[in-house]
Amino acid sequence: MMIAYLKKIKLSDFVLDKFIISMTVAAVAINGYLWYYFKISIDPANAFATLHFTASSGTDLIGNAADIYNIYYEALLFSVMNLFLARLAYSYDIFSSYILISLVPFLNVVMFLNGYMIISMNS
Repeated sequence: MMIAYLKKIKLSDFVLDKFIISMTVAAVAINGYLWYYFKISIDPANAFATLHFTASSGTDLIGNAADIYNIYYEALLFSVMNLFLARLAYSYDIFSSYILISLVPFLNVVMFLNGYMIISMNS
């Protein structure tokens, strides 16, 4: 049963669609660079870090330096969920699937900019 399902996914048009592949590769590259940037930028010896800053109220959330990663795990989860929803929508409406899959690199770019700002604020 499981092997038949995997063959069905493997042979689907969704997996072979060039737009889907390019958006997924772009999202993975951006997310990978974000994690690499975190690895070289965050000092694990730091106990506390600024986690949230607004221009109007300043720093309003300070926590463990490891807590910086939590929002990026959630962004990774949202990326996977978007990919799954795009796969479900592909057989009914390709345009909706393209919109969903186009949001994945956009989400990762926004999260990269957010991560860059948090790292620069804590440096």
